[in-house]
Amino acid sequence: FRCNMPPLTDKRHLAHVGTKSNFTTVPMSMLRKYGKIQESKTLRDRWFNQTQQYKGMMIIKKPKDQTSVMQEELLKRRMDLDVAYENAAHFIAVQKYWEQRGLPRKITSGFYVITVALMLCDQVNVYGFWPFPFDDT
Repeated sequence: FRCNMPPLTDKRHLAHVGTKSNFTTVPMSMLRKYGKIQESKTLRDRWFNQTQQYKGMMIIKKPKDQTSVMQEELLKRRMDLDVAYENAAHFIAVQKYWEQRGLPRKITSGFYVITVALMLCDQVNVYGFWPFPFDDT
């Protein structure tokens, strides 16, 4: 699992973002710069170029006009990268799970993905999430 489309072309980060993952999340906050993608070939090309470094599956929070265009663009131009959307009911169930355990605010898409990884994987290593200066191990 890889959160928030980290740069894979920057060798300084490769040890932390991994090269074997084929599951990358894309938070809605990172997609705001593509707001008028339906009307702009330049934005569609920029989106395509940004996704060139990834393969496998990209997970976007929810379908919107903008994200539908992004998905269509990838379907037209790439065979090695699919787009899927988070399951809203599952996200809400995970939110309630953490709320019942005292998490004081709404979970982020990154925290959601960490939870899914913990549900599916035997070992999970997390980099770049709060609380940065603390290690509870």
